[in-house]
Amino acid sequence: MSNSQQTESNAAQRIGLLVFITLIVLLTLEFIVAQITVPRWLIFVFAAIQAGIVVWEYMHLSRLFQRDKQLPPIEGSDSEPGSS
Repeated sequence: MSNSQQTESNAAQRIGLLVFITLIVLLTLEFIVAQITVPRWLIFVFAAIQAGIVVWEYMHLSRLFQRDKQLPPIEGSDSEPGSS
């Protein structure tokens, strides 16, 4: 593995860990807020933020908006993109 691939791998692991910790913190806050008498829409806001983070990072939606990098080929495909 080259140095740039290792750097990208380490960055991806750091982002994944940061997202995981953020989701735990949001879940804890959501639980605390749910124990207090608050409007239900506030709990929905926490849930929507968590869902957005999961979609953006874990479902790799953020990669669709990166112009610098080419998306990796789909696993299991025999041909390169653009070849016939």
